[in-house]
Amino acid sequence: MIKMKRYYIFLLFILSGHLINGQICVGEAGSVHWQAWQNLFDNELGELYAEENFPVRPDVKQKIYKLQSPINYDNFLGGRISGFITVGQTDDVQFNLTGDDVTRFYLSTSESPDDLVLQAYADGYTNIEEHDKYPEQTSGLINMVAGQYYYFEMIYMEGYGGDHISLYWKTINDNPTEWRLVNGNFIADVDCLPAACPERGTPCDDGDSATSDDKEDGFCNCVGEAVPVGTCVGEREFINMYAYDSIPGGDLNDLYTHPDFPAMPDRSKTLHYLSEPFSTEVDSVGHMIQSFLTVPVTGNYRFNITGNNECIFFLSSDELIENKQAHQILVSGATDPTEHDKYIWQSTSNIYLEKGKYYYCEVNHKESSYSEHFAIFWQTPFTQADTWKRIPEFYIYDYDCEVACIPEGNMCDDGDPFTNNDQYDAYCNCVGTPCEPANCNDPIASYSSYPKCDLTDQIDNRSDVGWLSCQESASPNPLRSNSHWIMYDFGQEFVMRQSHVWNYNDAVNFDQGFEQVAIDYSLDGANWTELNLYNWNLSDGSSDYSGFIGPDFDGAVARYVLITSLDTGQPCRGFGKLLINAELCSNAGTTCDDGNPFTINDVIDPYCNCVGTNTAFNDCVVDTLSLGDTLIVMEVHSAIELVESQNTIDSAGFVMYISGDEIDLNPGFETLLGSNFEAMIELCDGSAQDEEDNDELSKKRKDIDILKVLSVPDTDRQIIQFYLEDPGQVQIEILNPKGEKVFELLNIDFINKGIYQKNLRTKKFDPGIYQVVYKSKKGTEVERLTVM
Repeated sequence: MIKMKRYYIFLLFILSGHLINGQICVGEAGSVHWQAWQNLFDNELGELYAEENFPVRPDVKQKIYKLQSPINYDNFLGGRISGFITVGQTDDVQFNLTGDDVTRFYLSTSESPDDLVLQAYADGYTNIEEHDKYPEQTSGLINMVAGQYYYFEMIYMEGYGGDHISLYWKTINDNPTEWRLVNGNFIADVDCLPAACPERGTPCDDGDSATSDDKEDGFCNCVGEAVPVGTCVGEREFINMYAYDSIPGGDLNDLYTHPDFPAMPDRSKTLHYLSEPFSTEVDSVGHMIQSFLTVPVTGNYRFNITGNNECIFFLSSDELIENKQAHQILVSGATDPTEHDKYIWQSTSNIYLEKGKYYYCEVNHKESSYSEHFAIFWQTPFTQADTWKRIPEFYIYDYDCEVACIPEGNMCDDGDPFTNNDQYDAYCNCVGTPCEPANCNDPIASYSSYPKCDLTDQIDNRSDVGWLSCQESASPNPLRSNSHWIMYDFGQEFVMRQSHVWNYNDAVNFDQGFEQVAIDYSLDGANWTELNLYNWNLSDGSSDYSGFIGPDFDGAVARYVLITSLDTGQPCRGFGKLLINAELCSNAGTTCDDGNPFTINDVIDPYCNCVGTNTAFNDCVVDTLSLGDTLIVMEVHSAIELVESQNTIDSAGFVMYISGDEIDLNPGFETLLGSNFEAMIELCDGSAQDEEDNDELSKKRKDIDILKVLSVPDTDRQIIQFYLEDPGQVQIEILNPKGEKVFELLNIDFINKGIYQKNLRTKKFDPGIYQVVYKSKKGTEVERLTVM
């Protein structure tokens, strides 16, 4: 936390000095301006600094007559108040800052922004008149000279809920005991600011006859659209991101080796930045973005990447995808969304880019758990010096040559508010059903109600909002004594996951909440299983109480949840609200697909898991197999004599080791909770081998297909199957009937040898005979791929 605080302070000095040093003067007395930037990615101060228009072009600007912002203006908002403070007589002054969520107060030792010093701050919210929640809210004594103007800045960042910032002071000679708002008698606005650049999108002339649609970019640069060299440059201000769901592991290699990457994503999303905001909606997801970058000014640029868990940014030296590795940066573990300096390989050095050129760029991202965020930032010749800014859509073009095709029937958003039931069709397009003609022009037709079960982060402190028990009663669980308890009946069985809890939040009697707690769950309301015992914090009685992250039910299947207070000493105990992330459980025995290609007769078991009967056998392709220490998901590994492993078997994995003689599970081998793993000794063909058998096995190993192209009947799906004899680099390309490369399916370094496959749909290919070219250190293999 200390590191982050220092980092933000450093940024603010640079911003202020670069923008207004030598350019501002004392303006109108009695008022200042409040400025706000809306729709930010998160409630970190770094997100405000990363906003491209901060601090020169706010979304909202209002004149105020005291150092207090408007109250509860918006969510995900960053605000700033700047100007000058003066005192009527020389005095020792102490300042106090309140606000929500994160706040900073800087005061210069003079009129110059160059001399700003952090005087007070808070990294958490306070109420408007809560002056002593954090010791850092209050400055030390500052001697201020009568008639001298001191430049100041107040910065704050808001996520959900209430938002505000206020500055108070005490003076030794005037009011030494009471905090008072700094009012209009002691403040003056900023003046002498430089002229603003024309609005982005304003028509202009860049002086280049070879460009068209010339527009101002908002930073005093006139930018025209050049004619691209190739045919892959698509629409401007539009980026398509593909998502690959349910891929365990947090390494990029887990994404790269998955059969569906990159040609068969599960869904797509339209972005306006090379960024995905902080979110915890899904786990075990991978992403890919392909696009083109342009620059409005020839000069040096730097790039930075952040994300969770692993992500990489490729920037080509030109328009060609083949040169994408000319520049690359990487997050090899995890960073916060604006944590720019955790790894030395997060940032590039200066890269010389030319106006009028298109540069291919690509983002690959793999997340395991927590947040699926990632972001690309830049430093440019035309923005604030030494600050990382998100790259906006104005400089980005979509990549129009992708062959990624999402399965038909998957849900999507076609971008049209007047359609319903949007989903992908047989030709990989996202389409929706138009609304009824009578409603197509009705704004209500595009209204989307707030999901009933979405997590809300705050409840107020009225007593009638919560549930309160003042009479102990017999528990539904006979193992519990008479107590205060509340039972939830969800109507049917669900698979329970993470929960969020709001305790009893009466403004006065918040101490009546649950503290010592038992949680039980049940399928029938009669037979109960204890989840655990807990010590819960009481609420704070505030009007915007946010609760806390509750127990993780970790996949427990239940219809009933019982919460029991084990507390003594209070006649009444109450509870606020409970939210549980849950999945509907199908009936046991229902046919399903467990995702394991080596099983049959897949059905739902009593615990809502899809399981099948394993049909794997020892194919006796290699004598010994050493698997290393990578994450294994859904594979069968077999050998004539020995399989040795120090791998981790994924929690969603279906993995089997088969050997004719020996299986060694070495230190480091681990099966995660929920994984399906089996090891068995089985001779080839189920019998001992004689000399003739060994000859047949040798022939089998020699005759194995290095490369196969398999067509799935009655679909456009193709399976590219390849055998890697030894670990190493593998590249697979698709060539069109003219022999030109149209798609690179794979180009990575494999750690393990074995048989792998890649899935491909061909709806975006023209009919004809294509070639699949497989390259490894053993040589090159070529197979035909027919597109009808």
